[in-house]
Amino acid sequence: MIRRQRRPYMTLILVFLILILFIFLLSPSEAKQAKRVVDTFYQYEQDAQFSSSWQLLHSSVQEQFSQSSYIQDRAHVFMGHFGSETFDYSLNSPKKISNYSLTNHPEETVNGYKIEVEQNYDSKYGLLKITQTVIVLKENNTWKLLWK
Repeated sequence: MIRRQRRPYMTLILVFLILILFIFLLSPSEAKQAKRVVDTFYQYEQDAQFSSSWQLLHSSVQEQFSQSSYIQDRAHVFMGHFGSETFDYSLNSPKKISNYSLTNHPEETVNGYKIEVEQNYDSKYGLLKITQTVIVLKENNTWKLLWK
């Protein structure tokens, strides 16, 4: 009778390869990560959590507004002038962009994503639609957004 020798290391290697494949398939793509950040930003804006949304802005945008100014401006314009407590929004699919140049550092180019956002406000002036192009770039290994 011939006995086959079992090779436990082969089973271990196979399990390891399946685990790596599983992790790879479950990890979101960069495009999905970028879209998730934009979605989170607009959820914060919907809920008037402007301090949290400001944290998701790229440093080049944060340089334009202090956090307190941003919070006051957003609340003043959208809630005060529009007379709208919240809004609905939709996001288009991310489009990859290459060699994007920041205005304050034109010599540096980076890759990222462009996402069109449509916001709908039911305001005291009727239904207002705002379409905005958002750029999402990695800054210190974290996706941050800025307006085009």
